[in-house]
This record gives sequence, C-alpha cells and structure tokens, in this order.
Amino acid sequence: MSVTKKSLDIDDFRQPIKQENGEIAVNKEGKTLYAYKIDEKNGLRDFLQFKENQLSQADYCLIDKENNQVQFIEMTDLSAEMKSCYQAEMAFSQEDVANLAELLRKNKGKAIKTMQSKVWSEVIDEIKNKWMGSMAILERYARESDLPKGIFYNYSMLIVLTNNSETKPLETPLKKLDGMIPNIKVCNTKHIVQDMFGDDVNFLLIEMTN
Repeated sequence: MSVTKKSLDIDDFRQPIKQENGEIAVNKEGKTLYAYKIDEKNGLRDFLQFKENQLSQADYCLIDKENNQVQFIEMTDLSAEMKSCYQAEMAFSQEDVANLAELLRKNKGKAIKTMQSKVWSEVIDEIKNKWMGSMAILERYARESDLPKGIFYNYSMLIVLTNNSETKPLETPLKKLDGMIPNIKVCNTKHIVQDMFGDDVNFLLIEMTN
C-alpha cells in the first residue's frame, strides 16, 4: 500500500535527539536539537510500513533539501561492546599476532587487519546493517514524498555515543567501514552539534523552544 503525499509530512517525525539513558543533544546555547525519528513505532520506518524486524536502522536523520544531503544519526551506548572488543584486540596484539602472521604467510600487517576484523565484526555488522536499512527507508520516503525525483542524495552517518563512552576505540571499525559508508563520524552527545552537517544545520530549524 502506497503512502499518499498528503498523508506524509516529514515534520510529524521531528523529535528531540536523545539517548536511551536520557541524555539530550543541545547546541552551544543549551537549546534542544531536533531531527527526524526513523525507528520505533513513532518513526518514519513504521509509517512507511516496514515491519519492525524487517531491517535495522539508525535512530534519526537530517535532510538538507537544498544541498541534497542526508545524515543518519545513531544514538548508542557501545561501552560494553567496545570494551570487550578493545580488550580482545589488545590481547591478540600482545600474544597471538605472531602465530596469526605465520598462518598468513608471515604477513604481519595482514594478520593484524584480519584480527581486527574478527574482533570488531559484530560492531561493524551492526553499523553496516543500520546504514543499509536507513538508506532503504529514506529512499522509500523520497519516492512517496514531494521530494524532487531523480536527485542523487549524498548520505553520511554520525555515531553518537553517550558522554561516558570513549570514541577512540571506534576508530578501528570505522576505518574498515570507510569504503562503504562515506563521511562516517563518531562523537559524544555533548559534541553532536559539531558534526551535524558541520556547523550549518539551520535548514532544519532544529533550535525549537516550544
């Protein structure tokens, strides 16, 4: 069943950007930042009639219609996963890389990359699936809305960790996703405004006080 243009108003999905732990994204003046909700029952995914477990998706997106840009925003607390992966990577690096390199024809660089891929595979797959699912949702939205047809949109992704999580451990998996996801970034909730389409996010009117 197709969603009619009259029934699809993207502004109906504009919501405060927040983490599950209650952290709310704000700008430098302390005003709440808003974006379009994608997942859950009140999001664009459900409205566009994707089944709940049909695909993975990011939490929010920003749409810059003037510059044909879309940014997916994933709010997450990967502290436990990152800690586990980081510890495993360190253990591999210190103890097993020599044996692994021997198995890979004594190519230490290849051995390290292989080890990192295996250690971070779960996190990499999760981000990759959310990227692909979010694109599917936005492309259906573009077909069902009044957006100009035949326009190529530049997609990017922002991973927003809770303020108590370190961003550095995610550098390894993000490098491995660089070829697939252009312009993927990671930050904490308190620094989100710096990476939302750079400094120019006024097109979305995200600074709302009511």
